Amino acid sequence: MFDFFVDLFGEIKKDAFRYQVDCGKKIVVQGYKSVLVSNEEKIVLKLKNGELNIIGNNLKIVEFGTNTFVATGTIKSIETVGGDNEK
Repeated sequence: MFDFFVDLFGEIKKDAFRYQVDCGKKIVVQGYKSVLVSNEEKIVLKLKNGELNIIGNNLKIVEFGTNTFVATGTIKSIETVGGDNEK
């Protein structure tokens, strides 16, 4: 199976995360730990150090596996909370 991040950017460092947004309609996240909140307006992903908040409309989880998460919808904003940003 093609792994977008690994094939293009190499393996992710332990405890790191990264994401790619496609035209504001799709987000692919690598390095998340779990899904904390999921509804049509907000998805919150648990990271090793903090959270990733995805805000939008008609958000829908398309795929979530051991390390890769994919959602579609109209993505309005993305923010990280906690972790190194709070230091």
